[in-house]
Amino acid sequence: MRTIGIRHRVKKTQDGEAHPTQLCIIGESGVTKTYDLDTEDHELDFLLGRFPISWKILPEGEKPSENVLPHHQLVWGKSFKVPSVYDGLISGDRVAMTLGGSGDYFAFALSLHGEKIGAEVLRIPPAVLKDRRGEADKSGDASLLANLLQNEPGIFLSTTPKDRDLIRLQRAYRDLETIRKDRVACEQRIHSRAIGQIFCAEDLYSAGTLEVEIKKLQASDATLALLKKEETRVAKLVEVTLESFPVWTEVLSQVDGCGVKIAARIIAGIGDVRRFRNKAKFKAFSGVHLVQVGESKEFGLARRRAGVQANWSDLVRQGFYLLVDQFVKNEDSEWGQRFRAIKVEFLRRHPEPMDVPGKKGKSYSKGHIHRMAIWRTATKFAEWLYREWSRLEKQAEVEV
Repeated sequence: MRTIGIRHRVKKTQDGEAHPTQLCIIGESGVTKTYDLDTEDHELDFLLGRFPISWKILPEGEKPSENVLPHHQLVWGKSFKVPSVYDGLISGDRVAMTLGGSGDYFAFALSLHGEKIGAEVLRIPPAVLKDRRGEADKSGDASLLANLLQNEPGIFLSTTPKDRDLIRLQRAYRDLETIRKDRVACEQRIHSRAIGQIFCAEDLYSAGTLEVEIKKLQASDATLALLKKEETRVAKLVEVTLESFPVWTEVLSQVDGCGVKIAARIIAGIGDVRRFRNKAKFKAFSGVHLVQVGESKEFGLARRRAGVQANWSDLVRQGFYLLVDQFVKNEDSEWGQRFRAIKVEFLRRHPEPMDVPGKKGKSYSKGHIHRMAIWRTATKFAEWLYREWSRLEKQAEVEV
């Protein structure tokens, strides 16, 4: 039985720097091998047991056999260079990876194929890996993961069909967001084209024709029709996939104002709640936490400030904001009442607008207090969601 540590990386940076996925394989005899997977093709090769680790040069004039994949047939002068020895996932392998992040798709494929051949994929929360790494460099994570799985298997989580469903949801929601942006961009192009046609026409158009012309162009545009059809299909896929998550069926669906779209945004953005050691880490990832303002001792809501890294998820942060906006509109709901109570407390603390030195305008105006109440409610909801979601995960582990 082999133990495989995988440090997954996006293959190239924006500057074109190579970042291969790194593998460390510890065999039964303790012998260690390391590989770099430079491309996604190499990842698929390893997944299917066809990753070349040794090559041979065929005699001049001899062609590669049909069993040699096209991207493994390298021209070598007047001959071909082809693989002579392969490696990859085999029965009995145990794979160690990090929970979440860029390696999710690879973990999905390894887990699914592993179930068929008798291999297992286990993942470790990033916070736990960081603790075990200490001051060491991340470049040794592949070896560290393999050794941790051998020595401390209890800190790893199995990759189950439920985990694959989550990855499916994340992929579907990302696709949906991309299609929505493409559809909106297409509508804007049609709108601009209609304005050009009307204002540059030889004959003057009567008032109100612009809207009619836009609708006519939209109705006849094949690209827009395809985007709308695809958006409907993927939205339905997201809705169906969401039904397999207890955090939706048992928690978020019971919250007035939280529909499928907002819930999918939050769940897809957060991923696996087990990644977060505590509610503070959860809130920080969601962008609803407090941060120190400059060198002062004051704390304010996380927002983009000059010189401060915004390392939260905009997807989740916006999801919480949209949800609290529903609470504001549904003021008689449970969370609507909580929002009003928070706002009343802020008004009690700051009954009059107050000038703040060094700031333009006034702080603690009614509008400012309203925004403060929105984000404080988002913070309180994130804390509540973390508790409920973690409870469901612990309950599922006990049942297993």
